[in-house]
Amino acid sequence: ATTTVKPTTTTVVPTTTAAEVPTVTWEQARDPKYVNQKITVTGPIVQIVPGWTTHWLISLGKPFPNGFDIEIYDQSQFPADFQTAWLNKTATATGKVQVGQMLANKGLQIFNITAASQLLIDGKPSGATVAPTTTAVSTTTVAPTTTAASTTPIAADTTVVTLSHVDVPNPKGLATMTNDSMVMDQASHLLYITVLNAPGIEVFDVSTPTAVFVKEITLSAGSPVIEIVPSLKKMFAPEINGKVEVIDMDQTSATFNTVIDSIDTANKPLDAATYVPGVNKLYCNSNRSGKLSVVDLGTKTVIKTFELGTGLEPAIYNPNDKMVYLPGQDTNKIYKFDPTTDTQISTTDIVDPLGPLDPAHVGLKLGSDLAVITGENAKAEHLVIWDFKLMKVASVITNVGQCDFITYDPVVDLFFTASTKFSRGTCITILDGNGKFLTNVPSGIKGGKSVVYDETNKIVYTTDLDAAPTTPIQVCSFPLPAKFITK
Repeated sequence: ATTTVKPTTTTVVPTTTAAEVPTVTWEQARDPKYVNQKITVTGPIVQIVPGWTTHWLISLGKPFPNGFDIEIYDQSQFPADFQTAWLNKTATATGKVQVGQMLANKGLQIFNITAASQLLIDGKPSGATVAPTTTAVSTTTVAPTTTAASTTPIAADTTVVTLSHVDVPNPKGLATMTNDSMVMDQASHLLYITVLNAPGIEVFDVSTPTAVFVKEITLSAGSPVIEIVPSLKKMFAPEINGKVEVIDMDQTSATFNTVIDSIDTANKPLDAATYVPGVNKLYCNSNRSGKLSVVDLGTKTVIKTFELGTGLEPAIYNPNDKMVYLPGQDTNKIYKFDPTTDTQISTTDIVDPLGPLDPAHVGLKLGSDLAVITGENAKAEHLVIWDFKLMKVASVITNVGQCDFITYDPVVDLFFTASTKFSRGTCITILDGNGKFLTNVPSGIKGGKSVVYDETNKIVYTTDLDAAPTTPIQVCSFPLPAKFITK
């Protein structure tokens, strides 16, 4: 059976005429240290009087029978972890309430009032320091002004390091080389980088701090997301042709680093194949087909298919509850499966105080219920800290860009993710094991989507996709700053 878990949403309408009042939807936030309420407003805009010029974030506080408690935040305090300054904490609304115009269905929105002062409640300024004039206040609808995002890194959020670059060979002379993922085999000290349009996997020796090219593993088609399973001494490379290539990872084998088997799922194009221990299965998703195929590795056949809709991102296996979780980017949901019976347990909305996350990847801290979910919503750059036990958002991190792949390393107890489309510049974002933001490391003009950590040499690896024309991809690396190595 499938259970749909939906957020509790209440529509509150003040006691006044419909022509004067916007429709306001509010929802209690998950963590009071962040934004107090999630609201959606359609209708009249805020009434204003001359006086102040600033940026505002307007939030609804506790609802009252005939209105709301209005809270106004100084947006100049943003975006540093939502440490806001309350300019008017307890302005109580009774009767007529008009709230600043915000974009429908987008939750809290920051907008610019260029000739404005403050919110009028019942025709009176809310804790005004500027006396209202006798001139009637205009109620003409004014569209919110869009302010361009800053492209300057925030010094307190940034750690500048020296980057090293090593060319990825381009023997075919490709004008562009498309890279999605990279993985690290800590035991063999090898780094694997996918090139979708080669197609193949580029292998580098990282036994020293400088990566050295070893060979290319040729594939029959591009493989977006590869996964190494040390217990099996195998790598799984799902391809856009619907096949999963099995690569030998046994260093003592004559077929080491070569394709030794192929499983056809008929699910095209495949994006990822997640190994589930204990049951010896692969959960293979296709972003475009919207299907999740379950492969029995014993019989090498598809034994179950779920049709969930487009936008499926790579699944993860949670060893705590032995469940499989799959993010849906187009639906903004988390799908939960029992891999023992291959049944769908639940579908949970990602209720995010900043609006749709457009989830991409889930990074799970082993031995806990804490995960970091990356997102690709260009209008709201942020990460979500997810509680798998409660199945809800625990908090959000805003000093990041649109992020894709994320990895957790237990040796240093850190999360690493690539902010590939950040308004302040591409970077590698580092969080501690509790999901607290530590720093952004600038990674190049066109940083790669993926990032891994070499535990032996304490080196962080990503890719630079804006290299010289003859080498469209470079391996980009830097030593992890010592101040972040606490274990």
